[in-house]
Amino acid sequence: MRWYLLGRAIVPICVLLGAGCASGANSSSGAPAAQAAVSASPQAGLATGPSQTVAVPGAQASPVPAASVQVSPPNVAVGSVSLSLAFEPPRHMEDEARVAVTDPTQLAAPQPTLVSGAPSLGAIVLSDMLHVTNNLDPTQPVPADSPQLAVRHAVVEVLTSDTHQLVPYLGVTMDLLLDGHPVTYGQTLVPMLSQDGSAERVYYGNNIRLPARGTFQVFVRLQRTPLLGQEDPPAAQFNLAVN
Repeated sequence: MRWYLLGRAIVPICVLLGAGCASGANSSSGAPAAQAAVSASPQAGLATGPSQTVAVPGAQASPVPAASVQVSPPNVAVGSVSLSLAFEPPRHMEDEARVAVTDPTQLAAPQPTLVSGAPSLGAIVLSDMLHVTNNLDPTQPVPADSPQLAVRHAVVEVLTSDTHQLVPYLGVTMDLLLDGHPVTYGQTLVPMLSQDGSAERVYYGNNIRLPARGTFQVFVRLQRTPLLGQEDPPAAQFNLAVN
């Protein structure tokens, strides 16, 4: 009888002990799983280091700076005349005949300064409009310079050596070489009257394409004319540095 009662008492105790052991096993095995879940959580392990700058795809680089142009020497004597050469921002060139029939009150006011993106200055072509090159639309901004191209307005003045008066009715051409290699040959420079809001001046000019940055050799040639004598005048040589 006693053994029977003792057996009945031991059974619940074993059941309780078994449940406790199972609970302990589950709690011990669940700890790594919980830790793994925390580690896998997006909120876990927040970065505490310094932030980094990320490049934005498609962001535009800084614009190319405008080309600087320097001519040397500024004046060259050729026989009885003296030639000067300068390169200015490109101009919109208008035929004199067309300007003569245009109402002056309808003309756009000249701009005192010229930068990339601003309207171009103007010039009136006194003759030979057919040889005008790289002309600009007056309603469009001046194109910005690029590493492969810069457009400039060549200005040549031919003055007598003694009285410094302008010599008219000349045929003037220009040759450009880049580091000794021909770039432009026989480019015509036509008689023009500047329009820039200041004192008007007459000169020989045209818009010229400079295809790269570097050192150019410029030869300005005058065609034979009785105004300059019976011989072909020698070419005036200038150096042009485009940086």
